[in-house]
Amino acid sequence: MSATRLLGLPSRRCRWNFAPRATDHGHEPDRPAFHLFARSFRSGGLIRSNPSKQVGKTVSTTPDTISRLTWPEYLALRKQQRRYALFATVPITTLGLTLGINYFATIEAAPTDLIMGIEAPYVYGLATLSCGFLGYLIGPSIGHAFFRLRVSKPTQRAMQEKNAKFYHHIKQHRVDPAQSIVNNPLPDWHGERIGSLKEYRKWLRDQLAYRRKATQHNMLLSSEDLNRGKDLL
Repeated sequence: MSATRLLGLPSRRCRWNFAPRATDHGHEPDRPAFHLFARSFRSGGLIRSNPSKQVGKTVSTTPDTISRLTWPEYLALRKQQRRYALFATVPITTLGLTLGINYFATIEAAPTDLIMGIEAPYVYGLATLSCGFLGYLIGPSIGHAFFRLRVSKPTQRAMQEKNAKFYHHIKQHRVDPAQSIVNNPLPDWHGERIGSLKEYRKWLRDQLAYRRKATQHNMLLSSEDLNRGKDLL
């Protein structure tokens, strides 16, 4: 027995013929074998992934993620964001003040030197305080940036939608600032310290107590003016 038969290889007499040949019903040539294999490979399910459909599925899950964000979760995230802003504000303000002191303290200036008609030491002192104030303004933005790095983008979009609804509730229930007096200051007019549902209920009670106190104060003022015969206008 020859080696070709043992290995299962075609003999020299067997030729691969890919030349077109006429069929019995017409002159349409037969397709080569590798074309038939490629056709079956494409139709067999191995190349069925459609990137556009996959992207559509990924985008379609985003509204579900947004709808899953409950109010307690939103308020907790909002509290964390405020803490990030606070923790970033303190060191950056200190850094700005330190840099201002190190820079302006090294400038030699005589007491008689004037800058825009003001003595130079006073100008340098104001510039140093301005550096600290600039750090105080930049600190919350840096803290919010670190918070956004920690939170995923779908959660950020959900927080933006909840922010609009939350501030709508705040505008509806907060008190009129025109009624503020020294003995009755505004109780967290922007709702910045709200970090849970319990704190939100406390905020509502504070607004109600403020309204009652302001109403009583206005009634007392009106009765005193009427007794004195004075017009409020």
